[in-house]
Amino acid sequence: RTQEMRAAREAQARREARRRRIVAVVGVAADGKAGLVVGVTDDLTAKHNAVDLLRKAVAAMVANYGQQYYLEKARAGQHTDELWSEAGKLGFIGVNLPEEYGGAGGTFALEAAILTEQGRCFDDAWGFSIHSPIVAHYILAYGTEEQKQRWLPGLASGELVGAIAMTEPN
Repeated sequence: RTQEMRAAREAQARREARRRRIVAVVGVAADGKAGLVVGVTDDLTAKHNAVDLLRKAVAAMVANYGQQYYLEKARAGQHTDELWSEAGKLGFIGVNLPEEYGGAGGTFALEAAILTEQGRCFDDAWGFSIHSPIVAHYILAYGTEEQKQRWLPGLASGELVGAIAMTEPN
């Protein structure tokens, strides 16, 4: 019984730690590259400001890839991978994957900000909504440690593109 109580307290502490880990700053990382830096705070104002900063950064990035961009690429028979590459370089693709697997270590709030901005500009071609919240998290939740080490860093950076297929059982 004591062991169960200890496990329950530890699980609660982990949930609380994840809930606090929501601050994101879009700027220059220590290595000089532009990108996403995630920190920890209990200050709600800082959390809201961080999510707003991320939302604005994503909106600015996505605005560069409007309807005209997609039309020109389609007419030329070309892939539309510049948006994906830029999002990966800025750290947006693996925003809520753990740092040990190449992600930014953020929470779903950051992912939701990205999805909101993607929807706000009527962009349904980016692929983020399947790749990051679903495919990467299936591997995170159900993959072996070897699979996580092999696939998640590439999925977080955008070097790899995740997809999912489903079928009826009969």
